[in-house]
Amino acid sequence: MKASKLWEIEIAGGGEQVVRFGRIGSNGQEKRKSFSSEEAAAREAQRLIEEKARKGYVER
Repeated sequence: MKASKLWEIEIAGGGEQVVRFGRIGSNGQEKRKSFSSEEAAAREAQRLIEEKARKGYVER
């Protein structure tokens, strides 16, 4: 990847998914999305992680 970017995902209680992203060193952005269950949020998180890996993101 060319730019120093941050992307992280977290499953909060109650089926809420929190995604943080932006350039490393900046305040970045945060998006929250609610799901019907924690399991549904986790499935979507796994899909997003796999998508980011295909785009060249590296887990650290």
